[in-house]
Amino acid sequence: MDDIERTVIELDQRSKSNTKRLDRLEKTTEAVQELATSVKLMAQSLDNMADEQKRQGERLEKLEQQPADRWNTIIKTMLTAVVSALAGGFAAMLIK
Repeated sequence: MDDIERTVIELDQRSKSNTKRLDRLEKTTEAVQELATSVKLMAQSLDNMADEQKRQGERLEKLEQQPADRWNTIIKTMLTAVVSALAGGFAAMLIK
């Protein structure tokens, strides 16, 4: 009977030890799952931020291009006015 009792006691102790280990393992597994979820959400957030940054870059390029477009329009208008004035003066000289 001693051997049986000793075996039962050892099995009971091992069972308790295994139960504690499983409990710790469950907590660790839950923590890893929470971490994985957080990483997934962070990755989605980074993707959204990258898309927004791309859109902002496109808008910035348009804003930076506006002064150049205006300057080109001013130059074209001035050249047109000068050429028109010269052509008008030349035409007036021919008519006289």
